[in-house]
Amino acid sequence: MLSKVTLHFVWLLLIMALITSPLKCAQVHRLETTGVSMAWEDGKLTSFQDRVTNREWARAPVIPVQIYLFGDRAPLLTPGPQLVWVRTEVRDTQTLVHHYQATVRGTKLSLQLQVSVKGAETVWFIAWQSSGPSVVAQVRAPYLAVPRGLGGSSEDDYLVAPNWEGQGYRDPANGNGPLFPNRADSPDLFDTVLRPGEMRFHMGDYPGRFSAQFETYYDSGGGLLLWTPDPEGWTKEFRFDRTLEGPFMGVCHYAARPGVQSYKQPYMAKTTFFTGDWYDAADIYRQWALTQVWTARKVGQRDYAPMVRQPFLFLN
Repeated sequence: MLSKVTLHFVWLLLIMALITSPLKCAQVHRLETTGVSMAWEDGKLTSFQDRVTNREWARAPVIPVQIYLFGDRAPLLTPGPQLVWVRTEVRDTQTLVHHYQATVRGTKLSLQLQVSVKGAETVWFIAWQSSGPSVVAQVRAPYLAVPRGLGGSSEDDYLVAPNWEGQGYRDPANGNGPLFPNRADSPDLFDTVLRPGEMRFHMGDYPGRFSAQFETYYDSGGGLLLWTPDPEGWTKEFRFDRTLEGPFMGVCHYAARPGVQSYKQPYMAKTTFFTGDWYDAADIYRQWALTQVWTARKVGQRDYAPMVRQPFLFLN
């Protein structure tokens, strides 16, 4: 039998342990508007809802950021380490800033992800700083774990992207083929067999293979437009990655060169929920594009040099 003195001593030790080592509780944050709802837990996006259609767009809780490094042989990139959440800063009722860190080949990387909500849209910015010359080449943000079957079925799911003449893909999460098979696109997405850890993807860079800064994933019940209203045309890449666990959808931002020690995204990345099909998604982008300086005047009204207006030789 334990004496009363011993029992009191045990209780005292337990109380001291609780005081010095408090239980760690998850930090949960929410952002909501009439059109969108987001839930975060310890820096992971756990819920991403279209409040008009009540559709959940977060397939799994993930940190929606990935880093890629310059490889030994350009232009190959290699996956970087997983980011570790440090804290979340509440800027206001519509904005969160998540702080992450990682050790990248011996240097400490600090990364901030700012997320805001407005109407049916979310707005994303990233910035990072390195303790020494960095080998970070690309940051994917947002990089969203999206559902395999929208609305419970994947048969009427579509991915549409403005690569080359434009391309559409039915049931892209399960590797079905393009709507226009004779057009140039990325065949990797359509390999039907995936092994654990493998990835098949559709991607396009802007400026370059993509003629506009967006891609969209939708079905008859609505969709998600991922886009960058960037009037200066900074280099970026749009991706739809197919994995055994499910698809990912994201936009990639590039560092200028190896050795830089900081980066701040100079343009917005956005997601916008919509109802309709690819045409309605493209029209959202079009409304922004029509306000830009490069669409202010029609082609016939622009001040081109005579050799451009009346070329003496044209090769196609």
